[in-house]
Amino acid sequence: MASSTTLNRAQYIGFDFDTHNDDLRARLQVQFAADFNDFAVSSLGIMLLDIVAFGLDTLSFYLDRRTSDAYITTARTRGAVSRLSRQLGYKMRAAVSSSVDLNVNIKAPVPFSVTIPKRFRFQGPDNLVFESSEAVTYAPSSTAVQKVPCYEGQSFTDQFFSDGTASQVFSLTKVPASSFVVSGSVEVSVNGSPWTESEFLEFEATDQFEVGYNDAPTTLRFGDSIAGNIPIAGATIDVRYVASRGLAGLVNANTITAVVNTLVVSFTPINLVVNNPTGSIGGDDPETLDHAKIYAPKVFKTRYVAVTRSDYEALSSSYADPLFGRVAVAQAISARDASDDIALQNLLDGINSYASSPVPIVDFELENLTIGLDAMLDRTTTMLASFNSIVSLTSAMIAASIPTVINASRATKNASGEITADAASIQALAATGVAAIAAVPTGANQLDLPTKALWTGYFTSIDAERSSINTQATSIVASSTTIVAQMGSILDDMNTIGGDLVTTGTLMTQAEADRFSIQTEIGTKVPPAGLYSPIATIDATVNDTSTEVKALTDEVFEHVDAFLASDCQANLVVVPILSKNGAGFYAAPSLGLIKSLQSFLDARKEVTQTVAVTSGAAALLPAVVDIEIGVLPNYSQSVTETSAAAAMDGLLKGRAFGLSLYRSNIHQTILAISGVSYVNVTIRGFQDGTSVNTTSNDSEGNLVIDSSKVITKGTVNISSVALTGIITS
Repeated sequence: MASSTTLNRAQYIGFDFDTHNDDLRARLQVQFAADFNDFAVSSLGIMLLDIVAFGLDTLSFYLDRRTSDAYITTARTRGAVSRLSRQLGYKMRAAVSSSVDLNVNIKAPVPFSVTIPKRFRFQGPDNLVFESSEAVTYAPSSTAVQKVPCYEGQSFTDQFFSDGTASQVFSLTKVPASSFVVSGSVEVSVNGSPWTESEFLEFEATDQFEVGYNDAPTTLRFGDSIAGNIPIAGATIDVRYVASRGLAGLVNANTITAVVNTLVVSFTPINLVVNNPTGSIGGDDPETLDHAKIYAPKVFKTRYVAVTRSDYEALSSSYADPLFGRVAVAQAISARDASDDIALQNLLDGINSYASSPVPIVDFELENLTIGLDAMLDRTTTMLASFNSIVSLTSAMIAASIPTVINASRATKNASGEITADAASIQALAATGVAAIAAVPTGANQLDLPTKALWTGYFTSIDAERSSINTQATSIVASSTTIVAQMGSILDDMNTIGGDLVTTGTLMTQAEADRFSIQTEIGTKVPPAGLYSPIATIDATVNDTSTEVKALTDEVFEHVDAFLASDCQANLVVVPILSKNGAGFYAAPSLGLIKSLQSFLDARKEVTQTVAVTSGAAALLPAVVDIEIGVLPNYSQSVTETSAAAAMDGLLKGRAFGLSLYRSNIHQTILAISGVSYVNVTIRGFQDGTSVNTTSNDSEGNLVIDSSKVITKGTVNISSVALTGIITS
């Protein structure tokens, strides 16, 4: 799309200073040759000639400029294009604000209901303000999250007073810099009675007004009692309108998190938790001059009736909805086969996507489940080996180890009993010895007292040792008794655990039965049995379903082909449309914009036609381009690369349907940048999911498309080489 600045001005006069000067000089030489022959630069006559030539040059310039603004193709000012398109019944479109749904909840519950009023302001990034488009009420003590619909922009009010004259015009001067009055947002009441906005003042004596969105500043115009009523003299005119930043008001998700001013209800500040889970959509600047120059004649040609493809394209491409934004580009396709019916393709692609997208996921998860079942089977085998080892050890303990310990403990107990008996015999002998010694008289030839005492001490010591042995033997007997009892309990427990895998009533038998049940439930992979069987069934069913859905959609295509291809049997017009994202590139339109345009076209189409407005996202071909540039000495590589990237953005923005991308276009665009010596361009194709599709590349490496496709920016890789020495061309 050519820029208005590149168009030639109308050559109404077309003379510059030199032309006027030469013509005047030639006239003097022919007409006054006998009277004037002093053509020296310093002469008074030449000075006067130069002054006249300068005046004529200035006059020619202004005549050319005024003449340029008299034709829509050469007009350069917004006011001129707006006035000229108005004569065609086309009003240049105003700005539209972006819209977004906020998630809002009350941080701390309050014992009364809380209402967020209409036009309550939330704070966005970069000092953007979002106002609520409707009131939202919370019940007492509620902290639930509610959606609050908002638009980007601020509401302003103005007040004027009518002087009772016809065709009064008032200027809306409160619009901030870099903001625009939003289309359809102006509300007017005269002495408290609402008046209605008309695109153009209609020839009816009704309460209506017109907004000059393209005036600077924006104006409000009333009628002359023929086309619109005149507000009575002295009437108060109250105006409310929204000023938005348009395209600059688009924001990303999770960037609106605060309010401009605290909400106060019943003298209580209410703290709100605010967030936007999705980005805003729909915002756009006022219609560009180039767009208006192209579509004003096209819309005039349609007479606001949609009959031909060009009618649909003109009406759709110039359409804007105050809430859902503007159509960036549109195409009208008279469908004669199913491949032309983009609306049908979008629907069936969605069905195929829903049917096929779970297949790899299900396959992946089923494979994981199969791996898990395989591992479980391995574990059951390991469990069986462990059970057998436990049974082997338990059997050995029941049969030998524990009985051996019990028998040994009993033998120890018996030996201890014998020691106790022996100790009693020692005690008796010691007592007898003490008594015998005591009976021996003392005196000559007898035991003396010291010897008697010594022998008595020996027997007393023997009795003491005997007493100690008796005590220890008694303790051993008690311990042996306890050990025997404990080992008996252990033996009972081991019998409960079980000494084999077949005796009923033991824990090992039950564990083996459970293990065997798990193994049986898991089943076998080949042939599928147990849990492997439903896995195989799911896998086969999902793949079969995907195949069947694809087959059915193919049949739908064949069915649609049958009646679309029949002459005069079907008259379907498919209108794919696209919007712009925050960066200015094409993006899928909102459902609201699709429905809004559908209603608009339905009201203007031929009764025999069927119109289907759909998203043109499937028609987008994101170009993948590699560019190498040679950078001249004394030029920055990074700056040159940045300039090249910006130039490519400009080349890939706003492209029309069916406009192919040629390597020569890129060469010319990049070579126009200062500091670029050479350019190597490779158009690799267009981005198709995660791969690059080359089916639309011709033999020369150009990206050639048909009228149903539109090229946008995909991946642009720019590299540079710093050149040294003298560069010649």
